[in-house]
Amino acid sequence: MRLRSDILVGASALSDYIDDRMTPIDDWADFDGSEGADIDVVLEVRETDDDPSGASPVWGPWGGSTTARLRPMRLSTRLA
Repeated sequence: MRLRSDILVGASALSDYIDDRMTPIDDWADFDGSEGADIDVVLEVRETDDDPSGASPVWGPWGGSTTARLRPMRLSTRLA
């Protein structure tokens, strides 16, 4: 099985309040406060040889999603 990710992300500066800005709106470089934001998303995968719905499956380590061969129904994914 081959995994393919299609992830849409966006950045927001949660501490950037419009009321705190002292310059006129025409001088703002960015209205929503995300200018210069650095974003990185990684899809990680781990596998098990056990039944994943069993009582206590033993999972392998988290790793990048570029694994060559994956078994359906025996993997777990997360965004990091």
